[in-house]
Amino acid sequence: MMAELGIARSAWSGPGRAIGDSRLGAMVEMGSALTLTGLGFPEARVVARRLGVAPGGKGGLGVDHEQCSACEFDGSEYGPAQLLEAIRNLGPQWKRILLDAGDDLRKRPAPATWSALEYAAHSRDITALHVFGVEQALMIDEPEFPEVAGDELVENAAASYASQDPGLVGIELEDQALELAGLAQASGPASWSRGITFGSSRSDVRLLLEHALHDSHHHLVDVTKGLAVLRSSSL
Repeated sequence: MMAELGIARSAWSGPGRAIGDSRLGAMVEMGSALTLTGLGFPEARVVARRLGVAPGGKGGLGVDHEQCSACEFDGSEYGPAQLLEAIRNLGPQWKRILLDAGDDLRKRPAPATWSALEYAAHSRDITALHVFGVEQALMIDEPEFPEVAGDELVENAAASYASQDPGLVGIELEDQALELAGLAQASGPASWSRGITFGSSRSDVRLLLEHALHDSHHHLVDVTKGLAVLRSSSL
């Protein structure tokens, strides 16, 4: 199927391939956060806009767009080219904000709010998981996975975020974002209706791309707000 879509099968050498971390490997093996329940931003809401004529279910042409009132993300505003360009720009955006964080890089603005580095590491892992999801959707005809406890997996993965190397996190996030955009571009928008199901929740490639972009967009907003709080309290 990948050959039919014009995609060279990536060098998948097992879970956690690009990050080399058993934590991410375990998350990928379990399907992890691709249930698309708004991990990290519970106020997110997915709004269905039926753009096709087929009813829902496998092979349907309907397209759901992800929207979030908290960060003003609206996936319907992105055409295919704009969506991929925005995903490619995630790496530079995260690298810039991590550099600008300076001494506040590892500081939390509140006990229950992640630091800039923790948010970046989380978005790196979520982007990597979406690479896996898109690959599966494009390689296999409607793959299905059992539903998983996404919140618990994210909590376990986050245990080491604060101690990671920010330079490496930025590089890894950029690599994953470029791979995600590359997979989607190689397959072409006509294939973005292909889907993957976790439990009873089906998401197509288009929605996976929107969710990956939304995750980083939302947390870049979180980091900007958090840094502003830290800097105002130091005055």
